Amino acid sequence: MEYLKVAQDLEMYGINYFVIKNKKGTQLWLGVDAFGLNIYEQDDQLSPKISFPWGEIRNVEYHGKKFCIMPTDKRSPSFVFYVAKTRTSDLIMQLCIGNHDMFMKRRRLDTMEVQQMKAQAKEERARKLAERDRLEREKQARLEAERRQMELEERLRQMEGEVRKAIHARMQTEETLKMVTEQVKVAQEEAQVHARKNLEAEEEVRRARQNAVRSEEERMAMERKVQQVESAMHAQLRHQEVADGVQRVDHDTSGGGGGGGGGSGASGEGRHSPRHQASGSASAKSPSSSLTGISAVSSGSSSTTGNTSTTATVASPPSGAGLDVLTANSSPRPLTPHGEIDLTPNGDMEELSKQLEKESQAYQERSRYISDQLSALKTQMDDLKMEDRMTRNDLLHEELIRLGNNKRLALDKVDCSVNECHGFESYPWKLFFPRKKSVVLVVVELYLCVAASFMFYMHVFCVSHSYILHTYRSASELVCVLVVLV
Repeated sequence: MEYLKVAQDLEMYGINYFVIKNKKGTQLWLGVDAFGLNIYEQDDQLSPKISFPWGEIRNVEYHGKKFCIMPTDKRSPSFVFYVAKTRTSDLIMQLCIGNHDMFMKRRRLDTMEVQQMKAQAKEERARKLAERDRLEREKQARLEAERRQMELEERLRQMEGEVRKAIHARMQTEETLKMVTEQVKVAQEEAQVHARKNLEAEEEVRRARQNAVRSEEERMAMERKVQQVESAMHAQLRHQEVADGVQRVDHDTSGGGGGGGGGSGASGEGRHSPRHQASGSASAKSPSSSLTGISAVSSGSSSTTGNTSTTATVASPPSGAGLDVLTANSSPRPLTPHGEIDLTPNGDMEELSKQLEKESQAYQERSRYISDQLSALKTQMDDLKMEDRMTRNDLLHEELIRLGNNKRLALDKVDCSVNECHGFESYPWKLFFPRKKSVVLVVVELYLCVAASFMFYMHVFCVSHSYILHTYRSASELVCVLVVLV
């Protein structure tokens, strides 16, 4: 493919050469290509001296070895030349017929049936593309919902594990407290028996009383902390109930607006129900754990050893941790100015712009890499040239490149000269000739294509507005979808 890109810009690409003679017997070259017939001098096969485009040729006929090219302008003389063999005349005529048919086929307007079939095929392709995009969006939404459900299930499992650990720790604490209580009872009984006989027993009783007073103070402080935690939990639960009520009112309001509101409301309840269940389970389990901590602290207030205060201190953090988890999980979602829930993360637009910028940079890097390879290939080809084996055509080609001329410029110059001489502007099919379009015409055609594409996508958007409005709940998501569609 790279070789063809380089070769198609050469002057001799796609031209069939034949040796001919004019009326004076001068030997010339006849070139037949897709644009017309060209006459070259014997020592120059790159720059045509006379060019006859297919649109300017009225008739081509031959009799034996004699050829005659008749231009469309009857005032212009016919060009007559001779070939060496009759077989060559047949070959030239077949090439002329085939190239002229292809030339006319490219510039012939399609019939109404063909245009209608092309329009129907285009509409069908657009419909299939829109359907595929819709299915892709639904697939992405389903995958996102499944991912969120898995995250909620994982969070629920983590909370259940924490609850089991808290229950296990509470059971261990109760067993320890029971053992300590039994030991205290035994010690008290022994103290009562030997109180009268041993002063050391009295000192032990005094120390036990001091420990009891200290434990009472710790118990009161712990009760105050537990009361603060319970008040914070009740305030959080009230805040969650208010947020849930606002969301239910919002869903009821949006669901009653049109015929499809019921379906959207149902889908909204289906989407938010896992979070409500998780919040409810967390709020239902956290008070029990806090009450368990309260009972543990209260039961540990009567202990007389140092292990009692340590156990109560260790048993208290799970309630705080459960409160933190509940507070983090039950925070309400932000509401848009229109009362809708904003489900779009703040960094989606930045991620989209970064992805587009990365794709543009990758495309530019590929283009630079291909251009560098093409330049290196040209340099290697220039290095492999042998000066002693270069023909006259090679020298003429290098001279044309040095002067800045190429095949396309030479053909344009020849066509311009021929058109000015033979009245080329009077033909209406000139508008379909690709090399005669002005910059203004090209800009107008591009503008019309962009306008038609925009109107089509707006039509598709208006048809599927119900799905888009129910799927994308925020303005930022709608802006992303519109940018992708355009």
